Parts: sequence; structure tokens; C-alpha cells
Amino acid sequence: MRILFVWRKMGNVAGGVERMATTMMNEMIRRGHDVSLLTWDSTGAQAHYPMSERIRWHCLDLGDPVAKAGWRLRLKRMIKTRALVKTDKPDVIICFEHGIFLSMYLFLF
Repeated sequence: MRILFVWRKMGNVAGGVERMATTMMNEMIRRGHDVSLLTWDSTGAQAHYPMSERIRWHCLDLGDPVAKAGWRLRLKRMIKTRALVKTDKPDVIICFEHGIFLSMYLFLF
């Protein structure tokens, strides 16, 4: 199964959600699934928690992941996200956080 995990910021964040997401992704890899991660991070971001090298991490590298985005930035994120989903063709998309869920819902509508 192809699984896409989506989270706002994973680079250098040592929170509980990041630890749980990393644990889930690593376990899905261990079970033989194809796992990708999509974040708003800058290219080259490093995860605080150990992440399998088989996880494909897609960093949008558009704007500050923690700052409120204007409509132009949201449009750029939408275009890049739609292209990624079209290319990756995930069977399941798992979003961490309400705001990310709403963004993905609107981006992929």
C-alpha cells in the first residue's frame, strides 16, 4: 500500500506528534508499505527522530511552515501538492493536525 503522511513541519522539531508520526511511518515501512512524507519544510530539513531512509520526504520549500500563509503562497502549495499526489498516487493520505487536513482537503478537492 502507498501511504502519504502530511505534516506542517518535521524538521528539527522534537514534539510528541513528530515522534508518533515517525514511529508510525517507520512501522509501516517495516510492514512492507511504500511510505512518503509531505511537509512544508525547507529542502534539506533534518528530522529530530530517526526516520527510515526508505521514507521519501517531500519538502515543499514554500514559505515558513509555522507562519500564516497568504493566498498566493497557498496557491503555490496547492499546485505543488496536487502535482506530488498525482505523481505518487497514494492509496491513503494521513494528515497530522486539523489545519493540514483542511488544506489537503481543499488542495485535492
